Amino acid sequence: MLGGLFPLHEEDCKTLRELETLHRVEAMVYAIEIINNMTSLKDILPNISIGYEIYDTCSSEAVSLSNGLRFVRYFEIKDWHCTVVGVDNGYNGSSYSRNPVLGVIGTESSSTTLVVDQMYSIFHLPLLSYFATSDDLSDIERFPYFLRVVPPDSLQVQAIVDLLLYFNWSYVSFVYSDDSYGRNAIKGFKKLIKDLPICLAGEFEVVSGSPSTYFDDMIETIQNNDNARVVILFVSISDANNFFAAMNRTDTIGELQLIGSDGWGMSITEIQPENIPAVYGALKTHLADEIILNYEQYFKKLNVTNRKSNPWFSEFWYEYLNCSHRVSDVHCLNAYRPGFSEESGVSRVMDSVLVYARAMDALLRDKCPGLRPLCCGINITFLWKTPPHPDEQPVDGNVELTCKTDHLELIVSLSYNLTLIVLCSAHAFMTRKVPTNYNESRFISLSVYTTLVIWLGFIPCYFIVPYSHLQVVVMSAAMMVSATVSMVFMYVPKLYAIYFVQEVDVHAGTYRESRSMDESMTERPSIFGGTFKLPIRSAAVAPATHKTKTVTEGVAGGDDCMNNQVPADNGGNIIEEKESRE
Repeated sequence: MLGGLFPLHEEDCKTLRELETLHRVEAMVYAIEIINNMTSLKDILPNISIGYEIYDTCSSEAVSLSNGLRFVRYFEIKDWHCTVVGVDNGYNGSSYSRNPVLGVIGTESSSTTLVVDQMYSIFHLPLLSYFATSDDLSDIERFPYFLRVVPPDSLQVQAIVDLLLYFNWSYVSFVYSDDSYGRNAIKGFKKLIKDLPICLAGEFEVVSGSPSTYFDDMIETIQNNDNARVVILFVSISDANNFFAAMNRTDTIGELQLIGSDGWGMSITEIQPENIPAVYGALKTHLADEIILNYEQYFKKLNVTNRKSNPWFSEFWYEYLNCSHRVSDVHCLNAYRPGFSEESGVSRVMDSVLVYARAMDALLRDKCPGLRPLCCGINITFLWKTPPHPDEQPVDGNVELTCKTDHLELIVSLSYNLTLIVLCSAHAFMTRKVPTNYNESRFISLSVYTTLVIWLGFIPCYFIVPYSHLQVVVMSAAMMVSATVSMVFMYVPKLYAIYFVQEVDVHAGTYRESRSMDESMTERPSIFGGTFKLPIRSAAVAPATHKTKTVTEGVAGGDDCMNNQVPADNGGNIIEEKESRE
């Protein structure tokens, strides 16, 4: 959601400002609706709608600060979907839910902008002005979150100096307001004319709220200097009108050549009708604007019936258009001449909205790709139930795009890892008596226990950290440390043995059990061919004497056979009997 701060009333919050201020308010609404609805701009914030909320500053620093705080309150809260109870004199474009205010458009004058942006800098809330031109606002250290779509006053002062040189006006008086807008202007003017053939006849500071007699005395002082007939007015529109009224009272209309700044306003209609004769022949700097014909058609269709959402529309409607409740009256339908949008500064307000829209769109496009590994990593099991999706959360003036997942997914994935750790621990315990050369229970135990310590520290940190990008950092660090621990305990000892331990240094005892096993084996023929070894079991008993028969293959006969009378079996094989000990 975007916020808006516009000066719709004078400082008393009762007297309406010029009609052009309403043009600018509706220009913000129109630009947002264009972005939300027009298919030609569907590449900007696709599937996302921008809301808005606008407040009146009453052309006052105090009111600007007070209403500006409303956006800070909405900017800080964590639950961005609270129900709106009510909006005090606000123009609300999203009345069903309270959304985060990602940026504010305004204010109009430099003095109110300075006050509001100093507060917003504390909360890192951006402020983009369509009219504040003070050079102080160019200090990015003091105002790091301020932006504007207009040039600073230093360029305006340079343009006025160039104008004086062009017409060869070398003797001038300078009238300026008692704020940064005026003081910076006179300071820059003196610096620029230091080496130029231009003399400053007098300088006059206008204090806000000065009585009419103050302006009368000022004009009389200027009149007393016959050479100073050029007067530079670097003041606000209210002070300018007071100066023009004093010219009427002192009968000096036509005797002074006036050069005005953009502070006079953005159109001639901001000058009071009775003061118009005083400005005939005046020269004035003006910020560049464009005619927006589509907006003019849009504004002409607005009336008190279809614009009830705007709390100030009816005031301007009856004050400036003198329309009745018959909204189809011809006078109401043809109230504006073509091109009024240029005089009102409508294009700059629309540009401000577009700046925010493109900034948010660029932020989303930059952040989304980085979320894909996080969204699609360890949560595959729960994709069918709660698929992860990007989620926006304003944090300290930034839009933090996070991967929205269910905590149950993380718990299940961690449980799976814990199961593996438990199985590894059981395996290490069961194999603790395996021969030394094959026993890795020590390394497994060190790896498992260290991993457990790491993850016991990771789990609370992950859920306590308030920022999602820090959660990703904590998770990544835990995974990297776990992998490093496994590599060090499981593989480094083997690499050390391969490259640094000589074969002769291997302790013979590590093979003792395997050698004794080989020595106690005896070969036997296998029915599949070849031989196989069978263990010979030894018993701890006294040796026993028994007879065995040795069968010698051959034919019984000969003297030996006859003399020894060795028995033979039926097949003619001699059977030999002897005693043996086992």
